Amino acid sequence: MLSKKLSRRGFLKAFTGAIVGGALAACAAPSAPGAPSSGESTAPSSGERIPITVMFWDPQTPGVRELPMKKWEETQDKYSVDYQWVNPPSAFYEKLTIMMASGQPPDLFILQTAWLPEFLRNNVLLDIKPYIDRENYSLDDYPKIAVDAYSYNGGFYGLPDNITAWCLYYIQEHFDEAGVAYPTAQWDDPNWTTDDFLTTCEKLQKRDANGNVTQYAYDISSGGLLVQSIWLSLFGGSLVDDPVEPTECTLDRPEAVAGLQFLADLRWKYDYAPRPEAMADMNSMEMVTNGRLSMVNGGGWGFQRWANVPFSWDIGHFPKGPVMRNDYVFYYPISIAKSTKQPDAAWELLRYYEDVAIKEIIASGGLQGTKISDMRNIFATSDEPPKSREVLVDAVEHFGILDPRLTNWQKIANAITAELDLLWLGEKSAEDAAMAAKAAADPLIAEGRISA
Repeated sequence: MLSKKLSRRGFLKAFTGAIVGGALAACAAPSAPGAPSSGESTAPSSGERIPITVMFWDPQTPGVRELPMKKWEETQDKYSVDYQWVNPPSAFYEKLTIMMASGQPPDLFILQTAWLPEFLRNNVLLDIKPYIDRENYSLDDYPKIAVDAYSYNGGFYGLPDNITAWCLYYIQEHFDEAGVAYPTAQWDDPNWTTDDFLTTCEKLQKRDANGNVTQYAYDISSGGLLVQSIWLSLFGGSLVDDPVEPTECTLDRPEAVAGLQFLADLRWKYDYAPRPEAMADMNSMEMVTNGRLSMVNGGGWGFQRWANVPFSWDIGHFPKGPVMRNDYVFYYPISIAKSTKQPDAAWELLRYYEDVAIKEIIASGGLQGTKISDMRNIFATSDEPPKSREVLVDAVEHFGILDPRLTNWQKIANAITAELDLLWLGEKSAEDAAMAAKAAADPLIAEGRISA
């Protein structure tokens, strides 16, 4: 396969070369949105519709994306929706970039935000700002973090697929029994601080007669670097100096080290969080189901799983640290290929998804949504648990950590994670792990700057 013959760098070089060399001859955007470009196809004389290809990594589950999106066909005489999905999702990136390099990309496709800088630098995404400007399409209802992420050099390169965040899931009976307040559902609550969190963990923890922990308060392992970045920010720390123009890893700064130390202490100092050996035979959800764990990290994607937990449960915000309360927000874009032969139709389908289809998708329980108003009017008012759904809506409106604009951010994140894992395993101090992570990340940051 091509991926085995070329290194990742070599493949991307070939990918870019194919575009520049003319393999994607139709990559130019239309000169005026709304008017067909020179390469825009017309409907076949037989009356057969022209397919607009949409590619996701999710299964074709009716009621999630596919069926609501295909209803767009009812508004069209000329076009149809060709909904495709990639399984396993881990193969999505490779398939998408190969399709790009071959000159046959999908018209619309989802992107991880970590990939967005790479696609921007390779100039393979359609700038939809002319459409937005012509139609006076308002972006005011979208979370600011998404608008900022999709903006680049005066252009705009996508609209959200779904926007959600992390939160704390918790077992209410454990809190009631311990006599402590639930994690706050109010985003600007001055209470529920990191000190309160420690006190709560102390009361939630249970030990047997031999001193062995039988009930843990919180699991630090779920969510990886994304959740760790939340805890860092509570203490004023961050992964990089500037997410838009990053120049160095800042994990070695005192604020970041304090956040790392706080998390590590939950496991190694206080035993509030299970150590690796305690999770050797069961994961965090199994510990929750067995009543051995009170709080875990999760998001809107966990509702169905928690529906099977034999306890009353709800969700709340992360605590407020010495500097702030914060959260990590997911804001994956749906983008249009610059080489699409149907730019106007692709834009119309994207707009239909944002304005019409997403409402049906939210109501079905499939996603949280893309616009704040839809989240509040549909997602947050659902009768289905959890009760405090507004936690996730407030999180995406008021919080967020922008992913660093680096073309190799996933590689950098993996390098940082490898060093921090030694802290979570109890093999390094927070300061030593942070310094090692910085040493591993800084050379990669220099390579991955989008302007490089």
